[in-house]
Amino acid sequence: MEIEKILTFVRVAEARSFTKAAENLYLTQATVTKHIQSLERSWNVKLFIRDRHHSVELTRIGEKILDSAKNIVQSYYDIGNTIQIEQNKEESYLRIGTIPTISNYKAFSAITEYQLNNFDVHLRIQEMESKKLLPRLESGKSDLIFLRTFGDEGKGLETINIEKDHFVAIMPMKHPLAQNDQIEFNQLAKENILVLGKATHMYEPFMELVKLANFQPQVVYDGERIDLILDLVNSGMGIGVLMAKSVDLTNYPNLVKVSLREQVSSQLIFARKRGNHTAVSNQMWSFLKDKFSES
Repeated sequence: MEIEKILTFVRVAEARSFTKAAENLYLTQATVTKHIQSLERSWNVKLFIRDRHHSVELTRIGEKILDSAKNIVQSYYDIGNTIQIEQNKEESYLRIGTIPTISNYKAFSAITEYQLNNFDVHLRIQEMESKKLLPRLESGKSDLIFLRTFGDEGKGLETINIEKDHFVAIMPMKHPLAQNDQIEFNQLAKENILVLGKATHMYEPFMELVKLANFQPQVVYDGERIDLILDLVNSGMGIGVLMAKSVDLTNYPNLVKVSLREQVSSQLIFARKRGNHTAVSNQMWSFLKDKFSES
């Protein structure tokens, strides 16, 4: 769609970087480049100047049309939001985007409680990685989202704090360190480490943990599946480093969680866009605010 290419133009202009724009849009850099080249061919203009150091600057015409491009993107989102709000009024449903591990958090029981007391409201829940949740909310594809934040990801949104979480080491019960309530991260210097990788929202916080501990761990798995990490730990393949509440050890009686002294904490929140919402959305939001007012 042309709108996707225009959005790419806006994001590159804002970031002054093809690489950063690709990360923000969850596209490959090659796709971002193709989008810009396609626009330049269609409009018969040059939008950016790139030097040998990969610095990116808008051309004069690029500067001239940037505000109009932003307005086009915002209008597109506004149309989608208006359509969705009207459909929601008619169908009385809510679309909730959430991280995959929601069942381990208080948010899950809150959603369940709300649904049991509001059978006429249809909840449509879709799980995905945190990185994809904010763009989904921005584009109007979710009415509200439940996600993990490590900073100001919720800036500019209405938010409700639910609970905090922190890193732990997951290890076999027979491991020499398993009897400790808390350990230093560098005590795992000789261990194989299993973590969630770059495709997830957890890799950068893990690297912050590495920075605090001031040593380079031996990472042997950096994928996307918590269940696989637990299976590997259970098989003696290494030590998992994950957020404490994201892990359910019910089916792993031989594993334990040990807190790490160096802490990078996260906050679990509900979030939605500011502005007008349907009566159903406001009803659920009020329910969540009342339930977690002391969190």
